[in-house]
Amino acid sequence: MMKIRRLVPAFLLLAAVPVIPYAIWGYSGHDYAIHLTMWMELRNAWLHGEFVPGWCPLANFTLGSPRFCFYPPLSFLLGTLLSFIVPFRMAAAFFVWIVIFASGLSMYKVSGYFLLPEDRLAASVLYMLSPYLLFTALVRYAAAELLTLAWTPFVLLCFYRGIWAKEKRATVWLGCLFAMSWLANIPATIVLFYVLLVVAGIAAARQRALSPILHYFMAQFVGFMLAAFFLVPTYFEQKWISSAAVARPDLRFFFLFEPLWHFNGGSRFLLGFWAIACVEIAIVGACAYRMRKALAADSPQRTWLELAVAAFAFQLPVSIPLWRHLPELIFAGFPFRFLSVMGAAFPLLLLARGTPRSLRVPAYCLLCVTALFPVLVYATEGVKHPNPRFSEAIARWQKGYVEMAEFMPAGTTRPEAPTVDLASIQVDESGADCKAYIDSASRMPRAFSVDSTEPCRVRLALYYYPYWRALDEAGKRLPLGRTPEGLVTITVPPGRHRIAMKFKASSPLRTATLLVSAASALLVVVFALQEARRSVPNQVCDRSDLDCDDFSRGSASSPFRKTD
Repeated sequence: MMKIRRLVPAFLLLAAVPVIPYAIWGYSGHDYAIHLTMWMELRNAWLHGEFVPGWCPLANFTLGSPRFCFYPPLSFLLGTLLSFIVPFRMAAAFFVWIVIFASGLSMYKVSGYFLLPEDRLAASVLYMLSPYLLFTALVRYAAAELLTLAWTPFVLLCFYRGIWAKEKRATVWLGCLFAMSWLANIPATIVLFYVLLVVAGIAAARQRALSPILHYFMAQFVGFMLAAFFLVPTYFEQKWISSAAVARPDLRFFFLFEPLWHFNGGSRFLLGFWAIACVEIAIVGACAYRMRKALAADSPQRTWLELAVAAFAFQLPVSIPLWRHLPELIFAGFPFRFLSVMGAAFPLLLLARGTPRSLRVPAYCLLCVTALFPVLVYATEGVKHPNPRFSEAIARWQKGYVEMAEFMPAGTTRPEAPTVDLASIQVDESGADCKAYIDSASRMPRAFSVDSTEPCRVRLALYYYPYWRALDEAGKRLPLGRTPEGLVTITVPPGRHRIAMKFKASSPLRTATLLVSAASALLVVVFALQEARRSVPNQVCDRSDLDCDDFSRGSASSPFRKTD
């Protein structure tokens, strides 16, 4: 068997393939600006010595946004770290390169538990260059969702071993992977939650026992506790922002086979996802038919088949009632996100031992055609709508940019242009003997002076949010208010005062959940150490015989044991 370290150069080269269009047509992608502006904001905050920011000061044309309080942190932390390691203009390309490289390695590692040694490399290539992954990286540049795809194969491995082998350690590792997913992208994690729940329910019905459901929810509990410091405050504080903007009233137009003219010119975009879904489900159906006699109830192939079918079903119009009524499913955003699960399960099913090899060449040809589609869409958009130079885009964003609708403070209207009629600071009550002066051009922190002979109220060109604090020269908090437009007002006592505005995302709830997550992480570490001590070196399962006791029972060795 080829050592995995010998494959690293090949994986690095393959991972660079999706980055080539960036060099030809420049950066693009529907969410490219969203992620790059977030990296830029965090980078600026770190350079100013603010290492845990909660506020994006340049959003909404410098009126600001609490995006850092609500957006899962893993993707923007990785992107910002890359901006300090490589030139900022190359950080977006390096992000994609690293994530696709990690995706290939994870599929190679996981496939060692289910495929023959000679098929592992093919499974990795199929996953690294899968059509949905290319669409996510190129056409959408959904960096946070792309990051979750790097460990999705491990999610499938731990899920299978948890519900069939009943491994405690696999259940705990599945919980850790879910925690990482919650901290990377919430819509993608909701997709994983429901697809795996359906298959766990099928396994429970087949076993006539509740243990698969119990193991699955135990993993969810572990993941929730580890990510509680982010999930709980986000849930309770979402009333402070316009989170309802995520629920799309035109959701039904994104389902398979709905009329394309409803989608406002995005026909090629949807056709690409429809082609991926139809091609993959057709190949999955052919595999299932050809190996129908070999599909045992607890076989991995059966699990991958059920995962693929469940993911496809959630994209059909018949699933609309589920989208409307299942808790939080509407926040998955788009039905085509379920292609991520199909893409991870697909290589494991196509290359399974019982699948006829005669299906592989036609499948490879169809996948190559669908993989070219996102490249063509990207090239077409790059030619029709050329992007500005990177330096010009950064200069424009640094003057202010439009925020995502869901992160707008509640009750405010997103500005589509700079609000030039609002001064940075002005007296809000006419007739008061009050003068206000800006002390610093820096907006982190905002500082100004007020000179008044009587109490007065000043207004800032800054959106109000409960975590804002106005402190005078003695560190005393001053009363804050809010205008009908959602801007901050400060009631200042008589005299000359120097006031600093500081944003600190701190509350008893955040402190308590942070302690809960820290305690949960400690318990996971203790559990891992105990399991390591109990483990006795066993004979490694022969990958040419996937029915050996070590694999089928799965209770003796870790799902992450070294196999190379």
